[in-house]
Amino acid sequence: MFNCYKRGFCEAKHLAVRNRFALPDGAKLLKWFPAHMFTGMKQMQAKVRLVDYVVEVHDARIPFTGRNEQFYRLLYKGKPHLLLLNKADLISKSRMRDVERMLMHKEHPVLFCSFNGRQKDASTVSLMNLVRHYLSTNEQRFHRQYQTDYNVMIVGIPNVGKSTVINSLRARFTALNSKACAVGQKPGVTRSVMNRVRICDQPKIYVFDTPGVLAPQLQPDDSKSSVQSILKLALCQCLPSRHVGLEMLCDFLLYMLNKQNNFQYVDRLGLSNVSDNIHDVLQQVADQFHFKRTMSLYGVLQDVRDFERAAEKFLTLFRLGILGDQFLDFEFLDQ
Repeated sequence: MFNCYKRGFCEAKHLAVRNRFALPDGAKLLKWFPAHMFTGMKQMQAKVRLVDYVVEVHDARIPFTGRNEQFYRLLYKGKPHLLLLNKADLISKSRMRDVERMLMHKEHPVLFCSFNGRQKDASTVSLMNLVRHYLSTNEQRFHRQYQTDYNVMIVGIPNVGKSTVINSLRARFTALNSKACAVGQKPGVTRSVMNRVRICDQPKIYVFDTPGVLAPQLQPDDSKSSVQSILKLALCQCLPSRHVGLEMLCDFLLYMLNKQNNFQYVDRLGLSNVSDNIHDVLQQVADQFHFKRTMSLYGVLQDVRDFERAAEKFLTLFRLGILGDQFLDFEFLDQ
């Protein structure tokens, strides 16, 4: 059943919306696996024997999509690890409970955090408490049993907040004020495994910041799972939007909103009803926000709708949470 959101969208059940997403005829998704990712994985493998604990940071909006299986095979190797699902403020509490229930038998432990906004301090303390607890109770330190300091490796795919996590820990639990790691809103800011960064004075805990590494097996083939995985990663800015295309990404977003019965975009954009046509939606966005550009038509300059700016605005509204819950992995919860 559809959620009848606000304006009486019970009639939306009569609207024919897609039950699957398919690429337009002739459309192709580009593979994105820069050389620094391959090099970074090799560097991580070389340093993993020096590590006492591994923290995998992933985006809470896609807790199942895009996770790199190489971390399990090449880095963990029996080492204790924690799954930190960052940006948890962008999904609902009920989604968190559902995800935790799905993961509780596979991951030990799972921590939902948000290192931006009001939840930053609480998230920083929660993570450090878990790390300290493990390090103080673990008797088997592999190759480091005689060392008095500790090493943690933070890994994950691009743009999930690894550097932000490190900077937050460093600012809270050391006397050092400077940021140790560069951060950015696009993937690929960290490109090498850096020297150790101190994140705690008592006890002395150091961390290796690492580049975001996508799974090399994430191929842009024509399978439903591969296409949707790549598009979800692009929606969460874990890979560049230009490798997908703005209009296609917006079309996928519209499909996902309708699929989850999330019709908040209708009110937000001033639409008369639910839509399954991305051109109509972007036309309304352009009209509502007065996005126009001047172009020559038959030798006459005319103002026309700027669909590129409209597409960017539609994606921004979603990423800011204005269109509602940003959880994208709902199909995994139905299994």
